[in-house]
Amino acid sequence: MGRNSPIIAIIVLSIILIFGWCSSLFFVEGEGVFGYSYSTISMNERGLSPFADQSLIPHTHLLGTDKLGRDTLAGIGNGISIAFYLSLISIGLSLVIGIVMSILSTFHLFTRVKVSGVFYWLTAIAVWYLIFLVTSLATAGEIDFTYLTVMWGLISVGLYFASRKNNWSLSADDIVMKIIELWRTLPALLILLILASLFDNISYTTLGVLIALLIWPSYTRLLRGEFIRLSGVPFIKSAIASGASIWTLYWKHLLSNALTPLIAHICFAIVAIILLEATLSFLGIGIPYNQVSLGGMIKASTDNMSYWWLAVFPGLTLVVILISLNKIGTSFLIKKD
Repeated sequence: MGRNSPIIAIIVLSIILIFGWCSSLFFVEGEGVFGYSYSTISMNERGLSPFADQSLIPHTHLLGTDKLGRDTLAGIGNGISIAFYLSLISIGLSLVIGIVMSILSTFHLFTRVKVSGVFYWLTAIAVWYLIFLVTSLATAGEIDFTYLTVMWGLISVGLYFASRKNNWSLSADDIVMKIIELWRTLPALLILLILASLFDNISYTTLGVLIALLIWPSYTRLLRGEFIRLSGVPFIKSAIASGASIWTLYWKHLLSNALTPLIAHICFAIVAIILLEATLSFLGIGIPYNQVSLGGMIKASTDNMSYWWLAVFPGLTLVVILISLNKIGTSFLIKKD
């Protein structure tokens, strides 16, 4: 495949993505091309193999059906759209948080501004309010924040007094890195499993927000490293010397030159999120019961091993998506080097 492998991967991934987003137009119960949706249940057509005789039913199930008579191909289309919707929510939110935190972390490289104790507490309150606001909107106020508020307060107080005792400079970079170090000590997957299990019927938007709140440190560390590297590049020094504003410096020069590793990181992050969604669906934790996902279909095949097509076709779809994303991400890493 050589040089053309990224192009082929992009084409294949685009076709899969278009099929996923457009599947709702083709698979509509009583309408559309096939006359059923991913949620259409037909007890007379359950457990149909792709090679079974389907001449007596009104619409052919090209890839068979599951134990409830739901079409496999329609389910794959819905699973693809779920996977990429979840990736869009979680990566979009975590990227916004990562950009803001990385700018705070590297601000001192261009302004030499130190953070006072007052600013520390304002930052701690602002970060907590952001988490509270986003999570409350996503969960419709289902989470009790009492214990989390106490925990966040104890962490903030502990960091503040530890910094005073050890004479830390309390620069913005110090604060951000201490938060990241603390965040990385948390068992992300275990926390996500616990939070997801608290909901009887968690939405994919809520799940995306929860994932974003766990993975944002990786974007912060990546962008912080790129900004520090770029701060010594001649054209950045020239931009600073010419009096470029902070806004221009970050958005026109720094972020634009950090896109290559960022895109590679996003590709690998989508791989991890899709695998995570498939794992949660397979375990049946927190996923909406009325949704059909790739992981859920693979799990359904384990209930009856004769339903081999429920493992093969969704599994192949996952494999193709993951290989394509890895090819694209690797090509950007090679381009960077």
